Amino acid sequence: GLLEEKLHRTNTLLENLLQSAVDCVIAADMKGKIFLFNSSAEEVFGYTKQKAISTLNVRDIYPGDGARHVMKLLRSNDYGGKGRLKTYHTNVLSKSGEEIPISLYASIIYEDGREIASIGFFHDLRDRLRIQKELENTQLQLLQSEKMASLGKLAAGVAHQLNNPLGGITLFAKLMLEEYTLEKGVKDDLGRILRDAERCRNTVKELLEFTRQTRHLMQPNNINDALNRTLFLLENQTLFQNIRLRKEFQPDLPLVSSDTQQLYHLMMNIILNAAQAMNGNGELTLKTYYQANQHRVCIEISDTGPGIPEEALPHIFEPFFTTKPIGKGTGLGLATSYGIVRQAGGSIFVASTSPKGTTFAVRFPRVSARAGLPATVPAQAWTQGSARVLFVEDEKVISALATRVLSDAGYQIVRASSPAEALEIVSAGNESFDILVTDVVMPGMRGPELAAKLRERIPKLQVLFITGFSDVDLGDAPLLAKPFTPEALLASVKQVLES
Repeated sequence: GLLEEKLHRTNTLLENLLQSAVDCVIAADMKGKIFLFNSSAEEVFGYTKQKAISTLNVRDIYPGDGARHVMKLLRSNDYGGKGRLKTYHTNVLSKSGEEIPISLYASIIYEDGREIASIGFFHDLRDRLRIQKELENTQLQLLQSEKMASLGKLAAGVAHQLNNPLGGITLFAKLMLEEYTLEKGVKDDLGRILRDAERCRNTVKELLEFTRQTRHLMQPNNINDALNRTLFLLENQTLFQNIRLRKEFQPDLPLVSSDTQQLYHLMMNIILNAAQAMNGNGELTLKTYYQANQHRVCIEISDTGPGIPEEALPHIFEPFFTTKPIGKGTGLGLATSYGIVRQAGGSIFVASTSPKGTTFAVRFPRVSARAGLPATVPAQAWTQGSARVLFVEDEKVISALATRVLSDAGYQIVRASSPAEALEIVSAGNESFDILVTDVVMPGMRGPELAAKLRERIPKLQVLFITGFSDVDLGDAPLLAKPFTPEALLASVKQVLES
């Protein structure tokens, strides 16, 4: 009586322990008939305990000849000792046919030296492998970010070295066209030089915009310009050689508020996705328009690819979700795009998809325009001036040509080749300057520091900064990017003086 009751309680406790285990616990006799199938096994494999015990053979939960292989390992001395198997990674089959990665701990149960049963503890590895994959993808993204940061620094240095000679080429060619009577053939040649210099300038500028790592600055942007600048970098790439491009841009679109670099990354992500969906062969349509009743700017990017599978649609903006083969994508492109659009107060969604193609739609709320210095201006901006200008630039060609342009326009120019020379000029009693035009990055002292020191002597001194670097942050201070045209220099000086 008492012994039997104690034995019953012990058996009940043991069964409850096995049933409550976090891992799947499955036991079977030597013919494979299952007699223990706990709650965790029900959740992972999809069978009820009753169904498993009444009809399931242990061979059914392994793909192929997996059960026989496990028994072979159990009977060897190489995997934890005879009759034991430790931390063996394999796959098992669920009721639905899904192969589930597991870590298996198993042993053979003996009675009087005879094998009478086997028991296995199956640990589901899906969550661990998913987390591991996410960590690997995150590591790849961090490495990519470091590479982009290094590329940005390299590009900034190269751009600074290129922008100064490009500035000289542009200014010299412009001055020759304006100041000399030339034959038509010579004018055409100079025009080609200017166009090629402009092309180089734009290429450098676009690379810098896409590679520089800056803080997110929300400001008004033109969607048509962003799309055109993205296409400028992409359309000559191999992937786009057999893609027909259609642009249906509404002119005079209202501006939208976004971070400029993030906006370019958004456009690049969606356009590249579309091109890859078509395997580089098809038609890509970019459409922009304004919905006045909802005060929003709309973008639609359509491809003629095979479409997005219906089961994938709910997940396409999830981080790490991708339908591309391993090694072809991280699954972060659309997730990043979604975050960029949401940060700007907009929305992004799949407007339509079918076996004939997909259309992504992006909506941004409109904002009012904000004034800024012109990058290029019409030729009529050549304006006569009489103000006194202190021009500080360590690049001799830029300094000589720029001061010549300003002198020809009527400005009184004093040149300095360094911040130290500029300070000496003012310290010598020459304090009648109206405007300082200075490079930002120079040996010994930066332009903003020079401006601050000069304003201690000349409080009403206006300042225009010029630079060949793209990652210069001067707040709202007027800034003219190199290389610049004579028109842009004159217009910028005039605007700063009149502000």
